[in-house]
Order: sequence, then structure tokens, then C-alpha cells
Amino acid sequence: MTYSHSEQQILKGCLALMQHLVDDFAEYLDFLDVHPETEEEQFCLSIPYSVIVQRLFLWNTKHSGGTSTGMKCRNLGIKDHSIEFRIEREEE
Repeated sequence: MTYSHSEQQILKGCLALMQHLVDDFAEYLDFLDVHPETEEEQFCLSIPYSVIVQRLFLWNTKHSGGTSTGMKCRNLGIKDHSIEFRIEREEE
């Protein structure tokens, strides 16, 4: 039998992959020599946890509604409504 991670570990891994994609996007912007000058121009994406949880754990099931999603979020220990992925640039 193959060992698998817990649902919390899977969620954390997914969030880490999403941040990794944002970091790769930052490198791409650097390659293109695109440097936002204001905070409003900085890349930032806010995603509701409900969207992530539905896609990871409830997609194509009969339990993908709001009540089931809320229960699954509570089971996973999620307390925030959403998560932000942003490009963090060090000041030069």
C-alpha cells in the first residue's frame, strides 16, 4: 500500500505550489524588465479558500455546495476567508 499525505498536508502543498507559480511569474517579469512602480501595480491575487477546497477535495462529488465546503474548511482548520498570493520584491 502506498502512503499518502493528510488532507491538511495536501492543502499546504497546493498553496506552496501556487506561491511557487507566483514566484516564477515574478522571475518572468524580471526577465521582461517589468518593474511595477506603485503598490497598485504589484501583482496580488486573492483566492477564497472555498474555491481551493472545492477543487481539491469536493470537485465532482455530491458534496460541493456551500454547506459541505464550509464543513470541509472547518475540518481542515481554515479560519480565514481567502489567501493572497503576491510578488514580494526586496527593496534595492
